[in-house]
Amino acid sequence: MDQSLSFSSASFSSNHLLEEKYKLAYKQFINKNFEKSYRLINELYDSSFNEFSKGFISEVLFKKIINLYLTLVSLTISGQTLPFKLSQIDNHRLVNVFIQDTFLNKLTQAFGGSEINIPLDILYNYILVLITNKKVLIGNDDSFLNRVKSIYSSLIVNNSNSKYVKRFIDLYVFEVLPTFDNFDDARFIIESDAIYASDVKNQLDNLNKIEQNKLQIVEQQKQKEEERKKREQEYQKRELQKAKELEKQQNLQYKSIKDIQKEYATPISASSSSSDKQKVGLNKDTDVNRLNQLKEKLFYSYKLTKNYFKENSPIILVIVVLLFIINRFINLRQIKIKDKLLETIKMAFKVSYL
Repeated sequence: MDQSLSFSSASFSSNHLLEEKYKLAYKQFINKNFEKSYRLINELYDSSFNEFSKGFISEVLFKKIINLYLTLVSLTISGQTLPFKLSQIDNHRLVNVFIQDTFLNKLTQAFGGSEINIPLDILYNYILVLITNKKVLIGNDDSFLNRVKSIYSSLIVNNSNSKYVKRFIDLYVFEVLPTFDNFDDARFIIESDAIYASDVKNQLDNLNKIEQNKLQIVEQQKQKEEERKKREQEYQKRELQKAKELEKQQNLQYKSIKDIQKEYATPISASSSSSDKQKVGLNKDTDVNRLNQLKEKLFYSYKLTKNYFKENSPIILVIVVLLFIINRFINLRQIKIKDKLLETIKMAFKVSYL
């Protein structure tokens, strides 16, 4: 009896403590203080599983904690609403909790080892988190679709009357299946499920609008991709043209001397050869003129010398004899008579010439 009272007291204490913490986290969430709300609910997340498995907290409180946790996780991972970001390590750990099915396995264990036993409101929020963050949290599309289909099938078999049945089926038909382009399956459910029996036409119209919108989005993305590729090609074309022009300028600017010599070798050699020929021709003409002049001068000198020797040969003979005698008997270096005689002879030649 004492043990029962002690257990009941501990249960009441735990339930009250966690409920107060939950209320504080929920209040922060309502006031849009998402960071503080996430920190508080993240602390309650692990402890709530332990307390619920021991029976210390009620299922109602446990579901409230898990649903608020899922809502804040979705906002945190998407990063579009929350003004804060988790560290890279914390974000990686959080993503792995869902990719590796850690969260779902803990839920399954908490509710008797079967996914079917998990409350539908928790499953609804769980699937909503995954489909909202598909690129990050869904690793295998087929596995995810089969799981959701299995949950939907269990709802039909069990004829569940939960208020979340309609919300869950709407999520499956208008969100999950269209995300994976399974519009035919979605139409089949609308036309066959009793839940849409009274409003089939409107529901089909809603699905068609979703399909058209998605097709438009796909077409817009296709056009954007084509425009991006076109811009990229044009950019590459411009860059290639710039590179060619730059290369051309560099080739002109830094052209080697060899290339320049090769380019101008023929004209230069031709012009130089022609000028050389002209020079040779001019030189030949000049040499001929000089030779003729020299011939005339030599002929004139020869003629003059011949006449001179013919007229003055006796005098020249006497002078030669005298020079011989003087060189023989007189030292001309001392008296310098030789130089005077040479001058006299030169004067004699001049006089004779005149």
